[in-house]
Amino acid sequence: MSFSQNLLKKLLPETHPFVRPSPTLFQTLSRLPQDGVGALVRQKRWDRLNRMNTYWEVTRVKLKNEGKNGKVWGKFVYKGKLVSKRDELMRGGLKWRWREMLPSEVTPTQAKS
Repeated sequence: MSFSQNLLKKLLPETHPFVRPSPTLFQTLSRLPQDGVGALVRQKRWDRLNRMNTYWEVTRVKLKNEGKNGKVWGKFVYKGKLVSKRDELMRGGLKWRWREMLPSEVTPTQAKS
């Protein structure tokens, strides 16, 4: 954790949005029905990088430790095109911040497999 994050944590109350930890892939999926199987998820940093049609479709989930850890498999869609034909182990589940995609964010040209 950086110096500024530590300082904010000490100065601000626990409920302030700057203090809350960012959701990992496992925390994001544990809040969804069926542990997120069938959900479309993406890394939040992809929004900044303008990868607008890039996401994972979750196909299988094994959560551990009350949704704080585990393994997740899915199919990767990059710029609207299905890249993985079979289930792949999704990497970076603890490293990056993740969010669920809303149905309105999926463009009509993108076909869920």
